[in-house]
Amino acid sequence: MSITKQSWFLVSTLLGIISLGTVVEADAGMVGDTASPAERSCLVLEWMDPHELLPVGERWIAKETVRVLGAANIDARWDWSRERDREDRTSERSREHRLRVVFIPSEPSGPGWRLPANTLGATVLDGANAPPAVYIFHKAVVAWLRLERLDGRTGTNRYLLGRASRALGRIVAHEVAHAIAPGEPHARRGLMRAGLDPEFFLAKGDVLIDAQWRHVLAQGMSRLCSKR
Repeated sequence: MSITKQSWFLVSTLLGIISLGTVVEADAGMVGDTASPAERSCLVLEWMDPHELLPVGERWIAKETVRVLGAANIDARWDWSRERDREDRTSERSREHRLRVVFIPSEPSGPGWRLPANTLGATVLDGANAPPAVYIFHKAVVAWLRLERLDGRTGTNRYLLGRASRALGRIVAHEVAHAIAPGEPHARRGLMRAGLDPEFFLAKGDVLIDAQWRHVLAQGMSRLCSKR
């Protein structure tokens, strides 16, 4: 789906458009499953919450995102600094592939932003006037997870906050994976399936990315980090 606004290209929407492409299951020993240490560690995620939708819990979300990606051999790290401070570290930035993770109230309006109902997030690449970014739609997530709210007051209930943060971390990881491997069809199982149910994201225990997607993520990280 093309995003005409600012020449953006929408490569993925979680629980929105479902890819019907066939995924070939990979053997655990597939050659090239693992990126080199340098290729695993250039990914930096930038937290952005301009509307202060999540005043608490962001570190829990980030921890789950890193855990899921780490299990797929992707060593992502988060940059919590202010945006103006990031611009001062140009030499360091030149060795990194940066991806913004942006929490916004709902899908933006305007040309190209016509996503299916109940879409939770979108990965947008190749922006003419903006860097690559993962967008998470706050209202849709709250409704889909069947929560009354997801804001500062959620912090009074650590059980609820923990479950919500776990789910959001997995949603972010799903979209980050699409940003690393754009165009790859959804998997048949694991986190990269399409049409997942809320309990999958809320449940305790490990949520993994399947072998085929681990392979394409290693290839994607090799491409991204070799450009640094």
